[in-house]
Amino acid sequence: MTTEQQSTLICRSCGKQSSDRGHLCDPVSVEKLCCNYCGGQFHDVRYHICREAMKHIEYVCSKCGRVSVDNATICYPEKIQ
Repeated sequence: MTTEQQSTLICRSCGKQSSDRGHLCDPVSVEKLCCNYCGGQFHDVRYHICREAMKHIEYVCSKCGRVSVDNATICYPEKIQ
């Protein structure tokens, strides 16, 4: 008998985790998440803000205050003025 290890996936937009791709809008493997600016690898890049990314921050979530470069990666985006 063999056992298959299911990989954990995370939605790049909302951060929800699942082992089934069909339950996530933008699924990526937890092991493959890396910062596009500094190249660092993290289990949850939603909360990683490096110096280079700070130069490109344009949105803030009006609900939780998390900032982002892309409005698609936060739930309630508002453009920073």
